[in-house]
Amino acid sequence: MAVVTESLQIAAPCEEVWAFVGDFDALHTWHPAISATETFSEDGVTYRRLTLGNGETIVESMDAHSNSDRSYSYTMTDFGPLPLSDYHATLSVSQEGDGSIISWTGTFEPKGVPKFVVADAVSRLFKAGFEGITQHFASAP
Repeated sequence: MAVVTESLQIAAPCEEVWAFVGDFDALHTWHPAISATETFSEDGVTYRRLTLGNGETIVESMDAHSNSDRSYSYTMTDFGPLPLSDYHATLSVSQEGDGSIISWTGTFEPKGVPKFVVADAVSRLFKAGFEGITQHFASAP
């Protein structure tokens, strides 16, 4: 099992950061690789279908969501173009002084490629999302 954790320190209150990133259906609003997010439910489980810039899709199920803890966890159920399996992740926001720390951790099994290749791709994916968040708060009044 591979594990990737990335974090971002941002000079904004955690309540504001969570309000921006905490909606399971809003990944497309801050992640540049996601062009659309659509949520749907099946058998009491909430899913999101992520449409990538090239039109391919990934589906993830929401495992947990807590506004009070400012975190959500999810499992990838349809991997689309990604060479991995058994993917689980958690995104969380915590207070750090006057600002916030965003942490994103994913665990997975590589599929057909070396672990370091997939770990690097997941790390770059997380960092691209952080870049979108950074840009948002840099332009905020």
